[in-house]
Amino acid sequence: MVRFVRRPDGAVVVDRTGTEQGRGAYACPEQRCLTVAIVRLPGTLKSKDIDIDRIRADLAGVGVA
Repeated sequence: MVRFVRRPDGAVVVDRTGTEQGRGAYACPEQRCLTVAIVRLPGTLKSKDIDIDRIRADLAGVGVA
């Protein structure tokens, strides 16, 4: 599973360690699941300010996307 987290400072990132503090959401690591998860992140994490390019870069950095 891939964990996304909204940190206390409001930034939404991929939680590489699974220990980041903040509101979290999980998605399976398959491309179709991640595509849906990225679209739903604003509502799920209650954050309108999500940098989708950063999320994609974070996913690529962990070898998922």
